[in-house]
This record gives sequence, C-alpha cells and structure tokens, in this order.
Amino acid sequence: MELTVLGTSSMIPTKERNVSGYFLAFEKEGILLDCGEGTQRQMNHAGIRRTRVTRVLITHWHGDHVSGLIGLLQTIGNEEPTTKLEVHGPQETKKRMQHLLQSCVFENKVQLEIYEHDPNWMREICEGKSVHVGKMVVKPEQVTFVENGKKFVYIPDTTLNKFIPMLAKDADVMLIESTYAADLPEKAEEYMHLTANDAAMMAQQANVKRLVLTHFSQRYKEVSQIQSDASTIFPETVCAYDFMKIKV
Repeated sequence: MELTVLGTSSMIPTKERNVSGYFLAFEKEGILLDCGEGTQRQMNHAGIRRTRVTRVLITHWHGDHVSGLIGLLQTIGNEEPTTKLEVHGPQETKKRMQHLLQSCVFENKVQLEIYEHDPNWMREICEGKSVHVGKMVVKPEQVTFVENGKKFVYIPDTTLNKFIPMLAKDADVMLIESTYAADLPEKAEEYMHLTANDAAMMAQQANVKRLVLTHFSQRYKEVSQIQSDASTIFPETVCAYDFMKIKV
C-alpha cells in the first residue's frame, strides 16, 4: 500500500496546506479518505488520475472533509462516463449525498453506490459481540475475519476515547489528527480535537509501529513543536506534509 497525503490543514487551507484528503493505493483499489475543498487539484499535483479513485470513505460530514466531493464526481463523470464509484460514510450519508448532488447545476454521470455505516453496530462487532440487524442476529465471524498483512488506521477529528487504541492496535501506520501542540489542551477540549501528546499516548497504548500526525491548526506556520511534543512520548513519529508519500 502507498498513502499519498493530499492535505494536512484543519478547517481552513493555508498557503502550504490543503484541507483533509488522503489517497491510499492498494493493488487495483484507489481509496480516497475524505475529500476536502481542492482535493482534485492536489491530486493533479501529486500525479494521481481522478479516475483512479474506486472508493471514497467519508469519515464525517464537516465541510473541510467533504466539500471537494462534487467537483471530483463531475470530473470523473466527464472523463469516464458510467464509472462505478463506491461512497462509504456514516449514517445520513445517502441523504447528504442527494443534497450535495442537488446543490448546483450538475449532471451526475457516475454510477454511485452509497453505503451508510452505523458506528455502534461496527463497535459491537469489533468487540466480538453479536448484533441485531432487523430480525437477524449477525455474529462477528459472519462478517469479519483476520488475515495476515499490513494494517493502516486513519483517525480524523476526535477527542480522547478508549476506542482509538482498540482500533489502532498493532497497526503498521496510524495516521491521526493532531490539531494542537501540547501547550493548548484547553483549545483541544473546546473544539473537540487532539493535542500532539494525546495522539502520541494513543499510539503508545495501541503499540503501533509508526505514528503520522496531520490536521494541523492554521495557527502553526510550521509544526516542529507538534513533532517535538509527540516524539518525546512516541519516538517513531513524523508530521505529515502535503504530497508526502508513505509506504505501508
């Protein structure tokens, strides 16, 4: 797998950083993790064809994570009409995609397959519990399996919680938001984000091999303090930058 970082800024793009977008290439799959404003232009600079995208994974519907999606769909449809594209997201994704497609004069030529995922359902499955789906009882072994290979984890906008180490356990690479340096815990709490120390402690608890920090506040022209804060706790830390490539 190869990850291309397309944006490392939180909320507002800067001269050096676009907002959230990450492209994960794996065999024939081209997986776009979030699609903030300007993502397809970033793909141009990175040498990634827009039609290379086979799946878009929307973590949540904040504007800086989805506002580039309609332009991307239009470009893909114009270049390769009838392309099939999967869009995965949280609950209400189907409704929000319909709103998005109606937000401007737009002829969608892409065959969209939209999937909504219930985090509570997934959480219980990850904990090894059976869940009720309608009248059915679904057991973890029916929908999940363990396969030896590489593990990549992406943790976007969040506060500290017990599920991060569980999801990231033994990951080869954990890409996680680190909006603030360690000296601004009150800002992190107010805006429901992580500090560099928070992210590093989660990496330590999860026993990951490499920690990659991203989603930096626009207050930071450079991120050496964030890097230093996290590395003190978890030495195998790097701060992502736009167009960085990471082999997993």
